[in-house]
Amino acid sequence: MTFAGTIMLVVSVGLVLTLTMFCFYKIFTEKPHTHHAPIDIETKDTEE
Repeated sequence: MTFAGTIMLVVSVGLVLTLTMFCFYKIFTEKPHTHHAPIDIETKDTEE
């Protein structure tokens, strides 16, 4: 592998790992009750 190929590999893997860690950080440090769904969701999966 050439030097340019090695640099490209290191940069691309580094970017993917950085983005992954950033997303995990945002998910796991989120305040617990920030997303609310309505209680009466009509899914229409049962016949009543």
